[in-house]
Amino acid sequence: MTSCTALYRKHPHRKHPHGKHPHGKHPQRRQAGGFTLIEILVVIVILSLLMAYLLPKITSGTNAAKQMACQSNMRQNFYAPMQAYKVSHSGKLPKPSGIHMLWALWKSGVIEHTEKNMEKFFCPGVEHGGEEDRMEELKALGVDNIWKVREDFTSLDTDYAVIARRKKMDSGRTPWMADDNEFGNNHPNGINILYGDGTAKFLSRDQDLKEWWDEEDPDFVFPVGPNSPHPDLQKLTNGSGS
Repeated sequence: MTSCTALYRKHPHRKHPHGKHPHGKHPQRRQAGGFTLIEILVVIVILSLLMAYLLPKITSGTNAAKQMACQSNMRQNFYAPMQAYKVSHSGKLPKPSGIHMLWALWKSGVIEHTEKNMEKFFCPGVEHGGEEDRMEELKALGVDNIWKVREDFTSLDTDYAVIARRKKMDSGRTPWMADDNEFGNNHPNGINILYGDGTAKFLSRDQDLKEWWDEEDPDFVFPVGPNSPHPDLQKLTNGSGS
């Protein structure tokens, strides 16, 4: 006669007649919707690998977007107003050079006095904000109360350097303005520069500036101005020109 236990062993899916597992305990079952520790660890590892792969690409994409925004800012909000200034002044450039050429565009009214336009004097690639930030100080003063005279406009009021000596601006060989890198690199991978014909170029850290960029120094700031090793950047200044 076949015992109940033997029958259970032969047909393990049948319920034991006494309602118990023949070995005295119920078989372990995973709760519906639950995950084992190994499954959770596998998911964590996969997510870590994805982040390691995607994060540099996201950062690179963000930097590229800021570089393009900076170039657009220089062309649309400074080069275009400069052309308008020339049209209304018989083809002549503003008298001051250096960054005060930008001030002259503001003072003449070619650049309309709005808070949004004031913000354009600062590079989109540079983080601004906080109580001691110059942009915030200018906002607090109000656009009707700033940059009344040339001396009011200093290198703190812009993130750009401008040609130190006034020249014709229709030459693609003449650098007109660029990132000034006064308090650090405006962009981590190079420098934006705008030429006299309205052409904007990104001087790449890995190509155009490679021979001068100190890769061993994590705090290295590429100089812009008379002391710059790059010949085009030498012609610019973040102060008064001559």
